[in-house]
Amino acid sequence: MVRRAWRSACVGSAAVAFSLAPPRAAAASDTNSPGQSASESTDDPWWGRDKALHFGVSGVLAATGYATSSLWFDKAWQRASVGAAFALTLGVTKELVDLAGYGHPSYKDMLFNLAGTALGVTLAYLVDLATGTDSKPEATRQQGLRLVPPLVVW
Repeated sequence: MVRRAWRSACVGSAAVAFSLAPPRAAAASDTNSPGQSASESTDDPWWGRDKALHFGVSGVLAATGYATSSLWFDKAWQRASVGAAFALTLGVTKELVDLAGYGHPSYKDMLFNLAGTALGVTLAYLVDLATGTDSKPEATRQQGLRLVPPLVVW
């Protein structure tokens, strides 16, 4: 059921991005020199403020998705998958909107989205290991209920 929901979210976000897209301006290709493509003519440095934002926001989204999914999933790989899917879905949607004409699409932005997602999920997993929340939560809950004597006040 969760897999279907994520698949629907990905398809839905791509559909929204393309439905909102106006036709791309043909005049942009006239400003390029003959040997230069449209993506090469724009100034898109590897180390800029935009790349830092893509990296940081993707990392925060991935960690947030990991942490939020811990309410529903007990296994770390499931939480990591949800966190990564959440961050990458939003990152890909943003690049599709840019590609549709609302911004400047860049494969470099997507690479920084991937790197930020990987770091965010990794840090969330390490925090999970350090706090010990990944170790058999169901057995701990049952054992804790057995160890606590019932409180009767009359």
